[in-house]
Amino acid sequence: KRMWSIYRETGIFLSACRHSLIWWICDMVSSGKLAKYPLMLVNQVLDVLQDRPGLGYDIGCSFTETVAKSSIAEKARGKGLRLVVPSFHGYAHKRICQLSYHPLFTGGFRIEDLETVERIFSSFNGLANITRYASRYHRHQAINLYAQQHDDDKYQEL
Repeated sequence: KRMWSIYRETGIFLSACRHSLIWWICDMVSSGKLAKYPLMLVNQVLDVLQDRPGLGYDIGCSFTETVAKSSIAEKARGKGLRLVVPSFHGYAHKRICQLSYHPLFTGGFRIEDLETVERIFSSFNGLANITRYASRYHRHQAINLYAQQHDDDKYQEL
């Protein structure tokens, strides 16, 4: 167990636009406060995007309360942040949650399913074997190269 403690990273957390272009990636490090990753990305989105940004997050319903109690609450209210649960994840939530947080019932998302990150993670699966025992530097290098190639491929499809 001690030998594996050098591998602090437990995964990645990322944000992408509806065109499947990756905007931000951060390492997830073992921690009891996992809300820090989505809060950091929401803060980035609020700094970069115009008013009324809409974000899909698997637990967008409960995360709305987390944002409201966080240090970015005022910025989120001022920008009109809208959080929803991605389409396929939404069907696993209770009906009252679906009515408030499913993109079909929330204006402004059109036909987006907001499952872009799930598709990106699916394409990243082949990278897991390469990065599992790599040094931090080589892990970051491999993820960065893969993400750049992913974005180049998606950009050509626009």
